[in-house]
Amino acid sequence: MFACDDERGSPSVGLRTVGKDVRMSRLFRVVLVALVVQFVAVRFAWSEVQTPVREVLDNGLTVILLEDHTAPVVTIQAWVKAGSITEGEYLGSGISHFVEHMLFKGTERRSVGQIGREVKESGGQTNAYTGHDKTVYYVTFHSDYFDKALDIMADVLMHSVFDPVEVEREREVILKEIKMNRDDPFRHLYSMAHETAYAVHPYRHPVIGYESLLRALTRDDLMKYYRRLYVPNNIALVVVGDFAAAEALPKIEAEFREFERMSVSPDIVPVEPPQKGPRERTEEFAVTVAQSMMGFHGPSIDSEDMYPMDVLAIILGGGDTSRLYRELREKRGIVYTISAWSATPRDAGMFWIASSFEPENSEAVEAAVWKEIEKLESEVVSEEELQTARAKVLSEYIFSKESVEGQARSLGSGELDAHDVLFDRRYVDAISRVTAEQIRDVVRNYFRPDNSAIATLVPVGKKATQREEDEEGEQSAASAIEKTMLPNGLTVLIREDHDAETVAIRLLILGGARAESDSDTGITNLMSKTMLKGTASRSAEEIAAAIESRGGSINSFTGYNSFGFEIDMLGRDVETGLTILADVVSHPAFPEQEVEREKTAAIAKIKSVDDEIFPSSMKLFRKTMFGGHPYGYLVEGETGVVQSLGPEDLRKFYSQSVMASRMVLSVFGDVNKSAVLKSIQNQLGNLAKGAELNVGQERVPFPSAIKKAQKPMSKEQLAIMIGFPGVTVSDPDRYALELLASLLNSQGGKLFQTLRDERGLAYSVGAFNILGVDPGAFVLYIITVPQKEEEAIEGMLEVIRDLRENGPDAEELERTKVEAMGNHAIDLQTNGDIATEASFDELYGLGYDNYTKYDSRIRALTADDMRRVASRIFDLDRYALVYVGNLESE
Repeated sequence: MFACDDERGSPSVGLRTVGKDVRMSRLFRVVLVALVVQFVAVRFAWSEVQTPVREVLDNGLTVILLEDHTAPVVTIQAWVKAGSITEGEYLGSGISHFVEHMLFKGTERRSVGQIGREVKESGGQTNAYTGHDKTVYYVTFHSDYFDKALDIMADVLMHSVFDPVEVEREREVILKEIKMNRDDPFRHLYSMAHETAYAVHPYRHPVIGYESLLRALTRDDLMKYYRRLYVPNNIALVVVGDFAAAEALPKIEAEFREFERMSVSPDIVPVEPPQKGPRERTEEFAVTVAQSMMGFHGPSIDSEDMYPMDVLAIILGGGDTSRLYRELREKRGIVYTISAWSATPRDAGMFWIASSFEPENSEAVEAAVWKEIEKLESEVVSEEELQTARAKVLSEYIFSKESVEGQARSLGSGELDAHDVLFDRRYVDAISRVTAEQIRDVVRNYFRPDNSAIATLVPVGKKATQREEDEEGEQSAASAIEKTMLPNGLTVLIREDHDAETVAIRLLILGGARAESDSDTGITNLMSKTMLKGTASRSAEEIAAAIESRGGSINSFTGYNSFGFEIDMLGRDVETGLTILADVVSHPAFPEQEVEREKTAAIAKIKSVDDEIFPSSMKLFRKTMFGGHPYGYLVEGETGVVQSLGPEDLRKFYSQSVMASRMVLSVFGDVNKSAVLKSIQNQLGNLAKGAELNVGQERVPFPSAIKKAQKPMSKEQLAIMIGFPGVTVSDPDRYALELLASLLNSQGGKLFQTLRDERGLAYSVGAFNILGVDPGAFVLYIITVPQKEEEAIEGMLEVIRDLRENGPDAEELERTKVEAMGNHAIDLQTNGDIATEASFDELYGLGYDNYTKYDSRIRALTADDMRRVASRIFDLDRYALVYVGNLESE
């Protein structure tokens, strides 16, 4: 459950994960979009698309039903017209979000915790989110449990009791969430930008609320708000999935028969007045690079201007081919990231441009953005640009409809936001008709200085100072890290950072898939996940609750060279985090029921790999390149092997794998070093030392010649991968290979220019570097059409020959260096980022301060170095070549 600023078109913020043993050149960044079949001049055959059933019951409840029998899954979503702008006398308190937290916390006939148990026992999922003008609840179950899902949803909507103890418990959870949001750069910038842009409209207030107002809310306030807005005539119930609409509707009528219609006062929302002049706000924050959001007041969802604004967002800042990206990042190198989107909610919308850059480039970035806007005012965009942008908008719509949850979101948002359950169909048709002249007109109408608002976060002390980037400055970051080795061999890294209120705990254990054999492949992944599902003294629910009730998160991860656990929470709760971690690591119970559940999830993930062309290509490439070495398998293992594993197998493997001498434990954040170290010594000092695991290179059975493999799939595209035997994480040439990968991925690089721009062979093309404790691989890939595979392969090999003979030119090399160093800085902004990087480097024998030397090593690379490494790695008589997809021309 979370607070969500859910304006249509706003960017989503994904969850950060760890467990990739070594960064792989940010691979697959744009693969999903690039894989879409070209949508130029698309017209959908709506007659072939099923139309949902929409009924309004006698009590005013709107019911929307859509059958989709693709998978045996059904989702039920309740869309309530209650959000941060509907709070009236409670405006700014976050009461809508508070109520959302309470709705699964007990009803008149279900005690606290009972809903969660019923959902878990049925294999279902529940969640919810709150936005500016809505709160959405969903339950997603196997379709066999449709009646159970419906009963739960009806019960929470009509009979929630707001248990007083739970009210106070959830208040504390939300208060912690508010504090964590204040520490997150993007969330802080997002709130600051909205406060700057909106003078009177409630969109200026955070959905989660202000701390003081949240503290003042009482249980009676929550009940009053719930009873006022959680009424049938203020709710749309959306059901999508594997069910029969004709049978479902009578069941819904019966479940909600006692749900009484009530009067709902219309929202009185102040209209945002026209802006009189530009607004700007800058704050110092705990960031390493400046981050900015530049906004322009724009149309709402009811305006016809919404469609050209959405297309404009793609043209201006929608990916690596956009104007801002090409000019400011690729050509001039004055930003690290830049993007644009158009947010069009029910009321006054905003067009946003977000970027990150060095503080000294602030004026140059703003001037460059205005220059690109001026170009759009004076000339129409090309037909090619327009077609590409329309195609991207349309493809994103298609991808959003792949799951039943996505279809339900489409129907629910259409009903509430646009008063049209089929709004998305109208949206697609309108996008396909957007003209270049319409785009020029909206630029002229909205993109004016007196209509703009800029919010910027800059590093502390850097408002007007230039960033120091010498080696001494790099080392100062690592000097704050204190390393201790306990008598049992456990390596501990602690870093105090009192500028943040949070703490990141990372426990990494050497091993991973690399420590497995053919007979137990996938056991590390299964073990690490099940370790969180119960100990000798705590259940899975108690482990999760101990962390999540304090606003934190706990997860496991498994990679090819290591596995472990991560905890993020407030610094004041570090003792709780360490206690839970110690219990999980020292006393896992491996309950049989939990083992079976995690086996089922792992097997489902293994099977899903073959549903998509790129993951399937990667799976075949690994098998072809690495053979029987553990790098040749999926981290999740193989279905038959995983299916055969039981609790005793996990206990035995645990006793052989979880040893103090193989561990690095990092605690970075708002903590006291001595107190943390003492706690670790008390709780993990007695963990068995065990035998150290060899981190030297094991022989990898690389191909001795050109080795080919193929796999047919019912796809329109063909994925091709060419991979060369690579290097280890400790090889000094890894930095040159990372630069080569960046160079080949660049829009202005040889691979893109040759294969996509000049020859039109590729939907997507790129490269990435796989690193490991044992030698990895350097891989080039292309997504093409089956008739052009030979030309595509020859094109990739031509680029490789050129790099072997000539290397990059001076301009290419310098541009790629700037990109690599900028991305590295952006990737290490938080304590969690730094803790992860330092821990991996220490675990693999590179030293916890290795990350601080990255920039100096990148700067030192010469064109001769790049040619030498290219010649060393790119052996044109020895590589793996795989084809996956449409093999009709084979």
